[in-house]
Amino acid sequence: MLRQMVLINKMSHASPNFRITAKLFKFAKLPLHKRLYHSAAACIDYARQTNTSLSAFYFYNIVQIPVFILMVLSIRKIATENDDLTGAGVLWFPDLNMPD
Repeated sequence: MLRQMVLINKMSHASPNFRITAKLFKFAKLPLHKRLYHSAAACIDYARQTNTSLSAFYFYNIVQIPVFILMVLSIRKIATENDDLTGAGVLWFPDLNMPD
């Protein structure tokens, strides 16, 4: 978790450079394959200069998606199968088993 936060901090500083690269990609008058090559080379070069790993940045974010979905589905399963939550409520929710 700490490593991910450090990586996110580094990527937030790199974000303006990646946006400039995207704008140059959009408005450059080169063939598509050359624009792709130069944009990828610029991103990889900047990642090396700042000592960040682009694959690790995307890996950490992609791993969180299934974990979040699993947590939401398990909480939903607990809430629907447990009869103790029928009369229990929090703040403005009178019944936690009622659908939206």
